[in-house]
Amino acid sequence: MDALNILLPLFANSMSEVICRYGMEASVVDESRISLKSALSKIVFIFGRDPQDISIFMSSTASLQRVNFLYVILLRNDFSPDPVRCDPSLSVEENVSRLLRDFQRKLIAHCDDLLRGDFSVLFERDKYFEFEEFMKGVYTATATNPTDKGSIRFRQGDWSYVRNGWREKSGQ
Repeated sequence: MDALNILLPLFANSMSEVICRYGMEASVVDESRISLKSALSKIVFIFGRDPQDISIFMSSTASLQRVNFLYVILLRNDFSPDPVRCDPSLSVEENVSRLLRDFQRKLIAHCDDLLRGDFSVLFERDKYFEFEEFMKGVYTATATNPTDKGSIRFRQGDWSYVRNGWREKSGQ
């Protein structure tokens, strides 16, 4: 928990626009999680062993249903997660700050409704829960058939495998 307490000022500085715009407060939850919470929504950042390994989940404070930020970005950014790559010439803190600023940019661009506590469009129009189930199948398929051309492309970061499969399944 001490490591994240040290990281909290960097986190708050890197996420300052989201914090100010949506009235959020940053806090350390435990040894691996920092949260941003407002009266309407909550974002939990889960840090892996490497501080640059970050998973993000979002929820409405009115509901216990949480969503995976990566899936939201895939659905709302035409399956282009557009990740920021770590720069080996920068310090860990500088790379974490770059990643957090990128998350902030994506949150504002693609998740304004969620940050305001409205998940209805994500659940109804974007078919989030159906997509989440679809992704479980993708992960299973890539693990059980690692030599498949689509599985290889997926592991290399080519999301067209997912996009094409989802469009076929959902009729979008």
